[in-house]
Amino acid sequence: LKMSNPKRYFSLAPKAENEEDVTYLDDKNEKVISRNTRRLTCAAVMLIICCSSLYYTVDWKSTEFFIPNKVSSDTFGGLTFTSIDIKNSDLKRGFSPECLYSIPQPDRRHHIVPPPAGPVTLVCCNTTKGTLNIEVHESWAPIGAERFLHMVNNGFFSTKVGLFRALQGFLVQFGLAGDPEVHKLYHSYGNLKDDPSWLPLGPTGREINGIKRYQKGYLGYAGAGDNSRGTQLIMAFEDNAYLGGGSPWEVPFGQVVGDVSYETLSKIYTGYGEKPSQGKIMNRGVSYLQEEFPLMDYITRCDVVKSGVPWDYHPQS
Repeated sequence: LKMSNPKRYFSLAPKAENEEDVTYLDDKNEKVISRNTRRLTCAAVMLIICCSSLYYTVDWKSTEFFIPNKVSSDTFGGLTFTSIDIKNSDLKRGFSPECLYSIPQPDRRHHIVPPPAGPVTLVCCNTTKGTLNIEVHESWAPIGAERFLHMVNNGFFSTKVGLFRALQGFLVQFGLAGDPEVHKLYHSYGNLKDDPSWLPLGPTGREINGIKRYQKGYLGYAGAGDNSRGTQLIMAFEDNAYLGGGSPWEVPFGQVVGDVSYETLSKIYTGYGEKPSQGKIMNRGVSYLQEEFPLMDYITRCDVVKSGVPWDYHPQS
């Protein structure tokens, strides 16, 4: 028996108990597709549509997971942290597409004196104004560099760290956790011993051959005396002749690198100056800053993206 719309063919044999055996015909009476096959095809199409919708609606840049190429673990202050080393070919979900996985070799910026050579760790930070790529130099200041990397790997910056003291043309200070409990934990670790400075000290070291001592993008610690470094950091907005000349906590342990990073540095909001209270940040965290300083910028995440990167210094003539 032949029927149309849809065309279904039944043999003259007794009707099958299960209509899954029914076969459809085209206009030439040729078998086209069984019911089971049609259902499987529809299911496959629906699955493709759902996956496509998910891909285009999820903000992968802010998604908090990624696939590591290399994972290593260590312990600091009772916490276990994970260091991730990824390659360009890996899926970097959660990482900014502007993160650097290599650096130009050699470094040709003008340092006032040649910094100590040695491998660096590349850290990529997401901020509310863009990406900051940071070279962490353990050879410059090993104790300070180690503390910063522990902060990165323990998710300290994922607590939403306010750039709370941003002084135009000078520096930005940050490093108080957005979560007061995280601040208490790091405070319990105590202060760091000072690293020896590799910069020239005193008034005679402020500027040599037109190069100022503390270069734009240098990263060091804020402090209040010998061996006072904790988690608070400074980053220079511009070249400065006075920083790092007598305050041992200010010795640079890193520097921002890449045009994108310097563009981000130039966009950080500086309108609040010295107004935010450090005590209130410690006690109330990010909620205080969001309520009282709505235009403030933040670091929202930092990740180690590559370690053991060779580095040497050969300035342009």
